[in-house]
Amino acid sequence: MKKPLSFQFLFLLLGLLLGSAREAWASHLWGGDITYVSLGNNQYRVKFRLYRDCSGLVPGPNDFLLSCRNGGCNATATVTAQLVQQGPAETATPFCTALSAGPCQGPAGLANYDVYLCVATVTLPPGNWTLSTFSNSRPVTANAIGGDLYVEATLDNRNQGTTAAANNSPQFDPQDALVQFACRNQPTTIAFPCTEADGDSLAYTLAAPLRACGTPVTYTNYPTPAVPVVLSTNPLCVFNYTGSGGQYSPTYPITLGVDTVGFCPAFVGMPRTFSFNQRARSVTFTPGVFDAMAAPSSGSNKYQIAMLITEYRRINGVRRVIGTVRREATIIVIDCAGNFPPNPPAVSTQAVGCTFSNGPDTVRIDVRACSYARVQLNISDPNNLRTPSANQPLTVSVPADLSTNPLLLGGGDVGTFSLVGNGTPAPRGTFYLQPAPAAVGRTVYFTLRVDDNVCPYPGRRSQVVAIRVFRGYTALITNPAMGAGPMTICRGSSLALSGVVVRPDSVRNLAMGTTLRQTYAYQWSTSSGGDGLPAVTTTPSISVNPTLTTRYFLRITPNVTFWPGGVKTPPPYWCGCYRGRPRPLFRVAARSSPAAP
Repeated sequence: MKKPLSFQFLFLLLGLLLGSAREAWASHLWGGDITYVSLGNNQYRVKFRLYRDCSGLVPGPNDFLLSCRNGGCNATATVTAQLVQQGPAETATPFCTALSAGPCQGPAGLANYDVYLCVATVTLPPGNWTLSTFSNSRPVTANAIGGDLYVEATLDNRNQGTTAAANNSPQFDPQDALVQFACRNQPTTIAFPCTEADGDSLAYTLAAPLRACGTPVTYTNYPTPAVPVVLSTNPLCVFNYTGSGGQYSPTYPITLGVDTVGFCPAFVGMPRTFSFNQRARSVTFTPGVFDAMAAPSSGSNKYQIAMLITEYRRINGVRRVIGTVRREATIIVIDCAGNFPPNPPAVSTQAVGCTFSNGPDTVRIDVRACSYARVQLNISDPNNLRTPSANQPLTVSVPADLSTNPLLLGGGDVGTFSLVGNGTPAPRGTFYLQPAPAAVGRTVYFTLRVDDNVCPYPGRRSQVVAIRVFRGYTALITNPAMGAGPMTICRGSSLALSGVVVRPDSVRNLAMGTTLRQTYAYQWSTSSGGDGLPAVTTTPSISVNPTLTTRYFLRITPNVTFWPGGVKTPPPYWCGCYRGRPRPLFRVAARSSPAAP
């Protein structure tokens, strides 16, 4: 038997003794991140995203200076620029709609935050750059001592031989909240998906927030229960804990509590784990401790985590780190009073060439290029099966530009997404996946978030969706007399060849929101020096008359496009989705008829 057992009072008592409930009114900046995009000619537009505890001071217009150092932590900043706030603070919506009318609005006594976006433009000659900003307002949290808030990104734009190197850092979706409210004793997933414009390889690593260049925050010790604990004396039942005390770390940044194994007379406490899914770019955990007496401005119930994302690029055959970004997030543990988060999406498809798996934190869809697959996500909530919470409306959130962003579904390069019934108890999302040949090898990551309408804190489910595109083999050249290998015919004899498209005959048009019948253009050709083509080579079927050994190729181009308005011309494919030189399909050997005896 394995189940949660309430030993929260043991953790809480030790936490109070360690002083984790200190007030932190002056220190109010929970975290942030720096990203950048290349503008050309060594010029970069740098964005600093900051999130602030509403109980603290409002940042001033000159509070954050961007410092750019060419070299290590001991190098002097040679390029600086003022980070200028862009518009008003962004509205955070951690509460139900009735309580979230604007930035920092909500019920008294509950922690809240807002988000600031600041921008600067700098010129960075080739070098190994660190771009950073800092403030002395990082608050105390349950897992770290307060101090300075230091945020950085790196850029290595040094030339590789004669090849200049520019870079765009990974970019994060604004809807992915930097502050996550997590229910005690309920699984929570925090995702860190991003888009990468340069095609670089990304590596994710759990990291510590920083208080200076090269200097992580100072972690505190996490509480452990005093054991053994006598649960009853008649009959005797004792609880023992197998874990040990220690210090919080990037891989164990939050008190997770214990699950129990066994039966009386001896229960054993097994430490819960902080699960890092590098493939899904997410972390999943179940908080075990909540301090109901903590003030919203205190560090209790708050935990700071960070994810380091490293970009690798191969230039002139040399693989090197081209840049890094560090994304921080704040976890606030709350008591959800019996409200459970929405269920993971139920995935279904009947498409051939499309498979899926539905894990606790990830929906993974594998689809072949030049195929058509409709994948449906059905959303539900366990609370809707019982009163008084039956028929809770559910709100589904995905990136606003999911269907049109060229780094996501690309307006049809990979597919489109449709959502119906949003705001009802049973929303339904549908992917119309029809990847073009150019999408082969891509994996699209984004977060699908589902919220119920419980007050004050809605139940939330964050699920990573990963769509991976494989090569598809979707065209054939056929002839009833031909087997798997080359066929020998007499010189001057004819052979009928037919091109067949082995793929669905319809596509989803984003602009019209309809399904259209697909048509194709055909073009036959031969290998160099080959012959025997008819005068007309643009029909699906031809008759060839080779006089020498010849290879025949068929190029098939879709006429109906996936893109908005049908303007963009889709790339052709050669009897399947191939990039580069087409694959030879059949070889026809020609020879003279044998002489008569």
